[in-house]
Amino acid sequence: IHVLQLDSPTTLEQLETNITLLASRLNAESAAQTLIEQLQIRQSALLEKQLAHKPTVVFLLDIGERGLSQAGSDTTGDALIKLLGGKNISQFSGYKSISVEALLAVNPDIILVGSRSDSLDSANKLVKRQPLLQHSQAAKNNQIVSVNAATLIAGLSLGALAEAERLADKLY
Repeated sequence: IHVLQLDSPTTLEQLETNITLLASRLNAESAAQTLIEQLQIRQSALLEKQLAHKPTVVFLLDIGERGLSQAGSDTTGDALIKLLGGKNISQFSGYKSISVEALLAVNPDIILVGSRSDSLDSANKLVKRQPLLQHSQAAKNNQIVSVNAATLIAGLSLGALAEAERLADKLY
């Protein structure tokens, strides 16, 4: 049995590389080329939707009673922020816990809230549990948005790209 191990992509370029490697192993180069062309078209469409300025953004995983976890660099949350044309406020690698008070101190333009549930209502639930968030710039501009975190589990994928497109339509 031949095993092909691919890294979880955090950029669309890495996703294209994974597609190419897998296609070469499966002798499906033409299908891969078609898929890569579709990815590039979708990436161009996302670029056209982005704002002239880079909004400050934070990606949070809402882990219920255990609090909030903030995505730093080298995470799929950071990759999603970059796809949306935002600037991640996090200055560290990986995920770290964050308090609502600390979040208010940096006051991002956009708050993306991912949860493990299938519900895309995680932003509303978070604001109800953490009413201080109503004082954030993101809340005042209706920019606390739910993210389907299941699409981000294995890195950037076609599902993550579709989620980025949905978010861009909602945010911009």
